Amino acid sequence: MRWLLLKDLQILRRSPLQAFLLVAYPILIAVLVGFAISRVDEEEAAATIALLEGMGADYETELAELRESVIE
Repeated sequence: MRWLLLKDLQILRRSPLQAFLLVAYPILIAVLVGFAISRVDEEEAAATIALLEGMGADYETELAELRESVIE
């Protein structure tokens, strides 16, 4: 197993661009997700919460029926 790690490190040493992308890609995704979360419209968020609260009883009923059902 150790030889596999050494082989991977040799490949990354020969390819600095690939090593950079392995580090930069998750950081870029985190920044984009943070930006998307920070741009939430308050009216749209309130409408979504109201919709989910309205679905609450139907959702709970559906879950109860699903728990009672037996699949053979």
